[in-house]
Amino acid sequence: MMDDNNQQQFLANLRAALGHPAAVRRRQKQVCERPDDADRQALVKAISRRSPEQTQDLLDRLMAEGHLLNLQVISCPNCTAAGQAIAALLSDDISAGGSKRTIACWQHPLVTELDLVSHLGIRNISIYCVEQTMHPLRSAERETIRRRVAASFAGITSADYCLADTASLVLRGRPGQDLCVALLPAIHIAVIRRKQLLADMQELHALLQTNSPDCRDELPNRMTMISGPSKTGDIEATMVYGVHGPRNVYLLVIDT
Repeated sequence: MMDDNNQQQFLANLRAALGHPAAVRRRQKQVCERPDDADRQALVKAISRRSPEQTQDLLDRLMAEGHLLNLQVISCPNCTAAGQAIAALLSDDISAGGSKRTIACWQHPLVTELDLVSHLGIRNISIYCVEQTMHPLRSAERETIRRRVAASFAGITSADYCLADTASLVLRGRPGQDLCVALLPAIHIAVIRRKQLLADMQELHALLQTNSPDCRDELPNRMTMISGPSKTGDIEATMVYGVHGPRNVYLLVIDT
């Protein structure tokens, strides 16, 4: 158990690692200090005016960071190409010996534009779309959703943003966009548009804190960040994928 001396040394180490004087205890107001409103507004404005070249730089950075995490990032010119790419990825999994032939997906405008029914129907892959409900789910309804999603071999979702510097998907909690679709199936495929790429957590925080068109609906009560597939190195320091969640995660970034 950590005694007082060890606790103080631990906190001092944290302060030093963060670039603050190790012996000076910081006040709560200093720890929780937020950037100036004008700075935040300027950052949000810069994000909205990002040039195609800057966005391409973000995508290149995302691909490089994603490679380190075993997150496969695929750039697609439009929704049709993205739908075809998803069909090819899922067909490869079935060809590799997968026995399940059902996928689960969100009821989301971008997922709808992929026209998965056409692309997957010819490959005899059925789709379970988690419907959006305006009332709180009863236990039986939630259990039905979980059971059907767990019986699917892939989950298709969108995301609110993706952070390039950590290759992290950002998913805010909303009705009809159950997180289990991203976590229970063996394969998770997320689809976003290029304009949803952010550089880092600072940009995400600025958008969430600013009354911009991207966050009219206030802060969420739940937000999940996903950085690549589920992985653990607990056993003999050997990296194993898919132990506690998806073994493969793909991110399709649509140009338009």
